[in-house]
Amino acid sequence: MFFVYLLIERTAQYSTSYSTGGIHIQAGKVKLENGRIYGNKYQNNYGGGALYMNNNTTFEMTGGSIYSNQVTSTYSSAGVLYTYYHTNVNIRLTGGAIYSNVAPSTSFASGIHLRGNANLELGGEIQIYNNVGGNLTRNLYHETNDVRYKIVSDIGPKFNVGITKTTNNYLNTEGLVFTEGWGEHYKTETSARASSAGGKFFADLNAVYEVIDNTEGDQTEKALWTINNAKNWSEAVAASQADGQQKTVILRSNWTANATSVTTTSYTTSYQEQYSTG
Repeated sequence: MFFVYLLIERTAQYSTSYSTGGIHIQAGKVKLENGRIYGNKYQNNYGGGALYMNNNTTFEMTGGSIYSNQVTSTYSSAGVLYTYYHTNVNIRLTGGAIYSNVAPSTSFASGIHLRGNANLELGGEIQIYNNVGGNLTRNLYHETNDVRYKIVSDIGPKFNVGITKTTNNYLNTEGLVFTEGWGEHYKTETSARASSAGGKFFADLNAVYEVIDNTEGDQTEKALWTINNAKNWSEAVAASQADGQQKTVILRSNWTANATSVTTTSYTTSYQEQYSTG
């Protein structure tokens, strides 16, 4: 097991695939408790600006910061961490801040980009925000859209995590649930309840989505809800045209759609494609 306590101040540029400009965890565990990982650059595919993890590895963060790392590739890479199809990759984030990291592609995260069976656990006062590249904010993204993030410790008032997922309100009428254990760890005495304060998730694409409470199960979980009425309607119409089945759409607010000869709404093909892919 390897623990990182000290300040990591380096500017590294690395160009081999399946690696990183920062810390490459090839085996075992790395724990960041205090200090910072910043100023690293990765210049190839399948890697991260700050971190890369192989099979049977763990990264735990309880404090410190990861910022100003970047990748220059526009394919299969992320500003902080990109996980390939490795096995037994475990990430536990309960403190510290991950911010201002950059990936130029709008298809990959400037923050953390997960794929395959990577296991992510969140809690405490972790902050993941302001990771922007290609004019698109992607703080935390998993390629498996319906994956749920495990909440493993009580949520503190500084907890602030941006997520990227896609959904619409005719498929998920109560929102797309993306947490497991939120209600158990969200305590009134330690967590800020106001949506404008801490202790929250937020949608990276906030012009289209918002985070809501889902109370359908035994406890409250967080879910992503689509606030863009045109997106909800146009995707439901397209799905209905494809399968011949009636769709029910829940609109967030009053909305006026001008009739067209094709769908009885004013959506266009380009608009539908833009938002259906997130």
